[in-house]
Amino acid sequence: MSVHYAQLARLVQHRARIASPAIADRATSATLRALAERVPDTVAATLAERLPPDLAAHLRDGLEASGVPDPALADDFVALVAERTSLDAPRAASVARTVFRIVDLESGGGLASRPRGVLPEDVRDLVARSSR
Repeated sequence: MSVHYAQLARLVQHRARIASPAIADRATSATLRALAERVPDTVAATLAERLPPDLAAHLRDGLEASGVPDPALADDFVALVAERTSLDAPRAASVARTVFRIVDLESGGGLASRPRGVLPEDVRDLVARSSR
């Protein structure tokens, strides 16, 4: 059963204890865009196909991003999300785990079931922690 994007954003807001729906939306978008920039295009596209259209749009935006992430942040997923959400790194990691948990539920396990070598190590660690 797929929830609408507004419901998903409220879930992220509630579970991550975020102050406003706008911040939850920004955090969800930043997390999914960063994910799409960090995994092979086929992985992001496959995951996008399994998500509600509004949520999948964030992954597709990451696929279509014309710019390359700041090289200093490119190898650090949490730093990339933190920069884009204006959260500190521990909070950005916590919020990203919440987004991954909800996305994984929405995609029928599509994120957590990715092969070990497909997700970058720092993303894999966050996904693994989100499934606990």
